[in-house]
Amino acid sequence: MIFEIKTLTGRKFNLSTDDYKTFDDVKIAIQEREGVDKSQIRLINGGKLINNENVCDIINKQNIVIYMILALRGG
Repeated sequence: MIFEIKTLTGRKFNLSTDDYKTFDDVKIAIQEREGVDKSQIRLINGGKLINNENVCDIINKQNIVIYMILALRGG
């Protein structure tokens, strides 16, 4: 199965689920590809924040589109 990752700038790319066990692994792959720190990446599916606890809910679906947003800290 393949995740389609969409960024807020409109770019799209695909990641295969076979290569990753958790969404931390997905974040690391995005970090290597996009150059964004893993701690700033937030993944959204179905309007909900994805974390490692709800991985099973996401992986069993088909045609998965995940939106990547950045959690930028300001002051």
